[in-house]
Amino acid sequence: MGKNKHAGKFTLKQFAWNGFNLTVGINFLGSLAILSNAKTSGGSELGLGFNILWIFAIMGIIAGSCAFAFSRLSRIHKQDANGGSYIFARAAFGRFLGFLTIFLNYILTPLVMSNQILMFVKANLDPTMATGDAESTFWLVGWTRHLGNWSSLFYDLLGIGLAAVFVLIAFFGTRLFKKVMRGGMFLKWATALFFILFGIIAAILPTTDNGNLHHWANVTTSKGGLTFNHFLSAFCACFYYFTGFEMFASSGATVQEPEKNISKGILFVMVSSCVFYIITTFIFMMAVTTFDQNIVTGFWLRIHKAEPWLGWLLYAGPLIMLVNTICSRGVSCSMLCLYGGTTLQPMSQEGYISDKFGEQNSHGFPIGAMKVHVVIIAITIGVWEIIPDIITGFTGASFINVNTIISAASVFFMLIYIFILLSALKFAFKKILFITWLEWFLYFAALFTMILVTVFHYKDLIDNLITTKHDYLESLKVEDKHKYINAIVSLGVELFFIVGCILFVVIVYFTYYAKKYKSRLQKNPNIQKKLNTEFRLLSGWSFFGRAIGLKITNFLIKRTQKVNKSYSNAEDKKFIAKYKKKSNSFMKRIDQNIKNYLQALDNANAYNKQHGLDTNNDFNVAKNKTNQLMRHINHHILQPPKDYRLQDITDIHQVVA
Repeated sequence: MGKNKHAGKFTLKQFAWNGFNLTVGINFLGSLAILSNAKTSGGSELGLGFNILWIFAIMGIIAGSCAFAFSRLSRIHKQDANGGSYIFARAAFGRFLGFLTIFLNYILTPLVMSNQILMFVKANLDPTMATGDAESTFWLVGWTRHLGNWSSLFYDLLGIGLAAVFVLIAFFGTRLFKKVMRGGMFLKWATALFFILFGIIAAILPTTDNGNLHHWANVTTSKGGLTFNHFLSAFCACFYYFTGFEMFASSGATVQEPEKNISKGILFVMVSSCVFYIITTFIFMMAVTTFDQNIVTGFWLRIHKAEPWLGWLLYAGPLIMLVNTICSRGVSCSMLCLYGGTTLQPMSQEGYISDKFGEQNSHGFPIGAMKVHVVIIAITIGVWEIIPDIITGFTGASFINVNTIISAASVFFMLIYIFILLSALKFAFKKILFITWLEWFLYFAALFTMILVTVFHYKDLIDNLITTKHDYLESLKVEDKHKYINAIVSLGVELFFIVGCILFVVIVYFTYYAKKYKSRLQKNPNIQKKLNTEFRLLSGWSFFGRAIGLKITNFLIKRTQKVNKSYSNAEDKKFIAKYKKKSNSFMKRIDQNIKNYLQALDNANAYNKQHGLDTNNDFNVAKNKTNQLMRHINHHILQPPKDYRLQDITDIHQVVA
C-alpha cells in the first residue's frame, strides 16, 4: 500500500486554526492603552474613542483586500511548495524583486519574535511598563523592583528562556508540535474567554458602567476630533494585529491540498480577526474608561476598586492571564520558528543562500533552515532588546518599547502587501487574472492607503526627532535628553533595518547569486529549468470549474424546485417561454465568465512560453473540461428539458469534480 501523501500535513481546519492563533490574541488591548494616552509629534492627543471601531473595520477591509488578492493569486500559481508571496512576486516581477519580497517577508519573523518576547513577560509584569499605579504590579514579581534599571534586562532574559523552550518544540516532529499547539491554544482561549467574561461582568456592574459609553462618546467628539494624522498614527499602531497571513501561508508544503486550503484559510482568518477585535473592543469600552497596557494586572485592579468583594481577582486574575500570555506567546514562537524556516527554504532552493538550507523532512519541515533561523532570531533580539536593555541599565533611559517594534513590523507587513497587490494588478492588466470592478477598487484603495501610511510613518518619526531635539536644546533637561535619544534610536533602528535589508538584497543578489546563476546556466541548465517550472502559471481549473459549476447547479435546483411545485405539465408553453428568457439572461453572464476564462488560459499559456516555461497538460485539460461543460449547459439550460428531476445536475458535477 502506498504512503499517504497527506500524512503529517495540516488539514484546512488545522491550518486555519493555526493562522487564527498566530494572528489573533487578546493582547491587542495593550496597544489600545498606548493609543488611549498617546500623543502625536505635535503634542495633540489622539482622542480615538469610538473611532477605533470603524478604524478596525477599515484595517480589516484593507488587510482583507490583500488577503483576497493573495487567495486569487494562489489559484494560478503553484502552492504545494514553500514561498507564499515570493512565488507571486517572482512570477510577476522577476528574480530580484522576488528576492527582495521574500527577504522582507522573512525578516519579519525574527522582528515579530522580538515583539513576542517583549510581550512575553516585560510588557505584562515589569513595573516600568505598567500603568504607573504601584498596585498594578503582579504580586509574584514585585520583588524585582530592587533590580532598578536592570529589571528590563531581567524580564527580557526570562522571556527569551521561555521562548527558547517553545522554539525547540518545532524541531521534534509534527506529532509533538501539533500536541503542544492544541494544548497551548486551548489554554490561550480558555483564559482569554475568562478575561472577556469578566469584561462583560464589569460592563454590566452598576458601579462600573455608569457613563463609560458616554465617556468614550465624549472622547470621540472632543479634543479636536479625529484628524488625518491621528488616523494614520492609529492605523500604523494597530494594523500589526491584522497581519501575519502571508507568514503561515508561505508554508504550502506543510498543508494538505494547498491549492484550495490556503485561500480558504486566509479568508477565514481575516474575517474572524476583524469581528473579534471589534466585538472585544466594544465590550471593554463598556467596562472601563481607561485601557491598561498591562492587561495581566491593570484590569483586575480596576474591578477590585469598583467592587471590593471581588478582591480575590487581584490574585487569581493575574495568574490566569499570565497563563494566557505564556501560552499565546509560546504558541506564536513555535509557529514563527516553523514559518520562518519555510521562508528561508525557497531562498536556498533558488540559490540566494546556501543549498544546505533547502532540505525538508517528510512532512515538509525545513529543519536546516529552521536551525539558521534560530541564530538569526538571536541576533535580531540582541539588536532590538538586549543592547537597548544594557544601555537602559547604565543610563536609566528606555529606548525601545512595544509600540516601536509594532510600528516597525506594521510598515514591513505593508511593504509585503504592496508587492502582493502589485502582482495581482499586473496579472489583471495582462488579463491573466480576471477581477471584478469591486476588486479593482479595493486593491487600488488598499495600495494607496498603505503607501500613504508608510510615507507618513517615516515623516512622523523625522518630525518627532526634530521636535525633541528642539525641546532638548531649549531646556537641556535630562528627561528631554532621554526623549531625544529615544527618538534617535526609534528612527535609527527602523531605518537601519529597512535600508539594511535593501542593501543586503542588492549585495547578495549581484555579488553572490548572479555568479551562481550564471554558472548554473553554463554547467547545469536543467536544474535552473526545473526551478523555473515552480513559477509557471496554472489554469486554476479547480477554482473556476467549482465556481461555475456551483452557479449552474444552484440555477438548476431552483428551476427544478419551482417546476415541481408550480407546474403539473412540464410542456406548459408559458413556463417554457418564461424559462427560456431567464435561461438566456443567466447564460449571458455564464458565457462571459467562460470567455474570460478561456482568454486567461491563452494569456497564461503565452506568458509561460515567453518565459521559457514548459506548458504541461494542465491547460489542455482545462480547455477540454470547459468545452464539455458548455455542451452540458446547452443540453440542460438552453434546451427545454423533458425531465425536471435533480438528476439533471449529475452531469455538471461530473465535469467540475
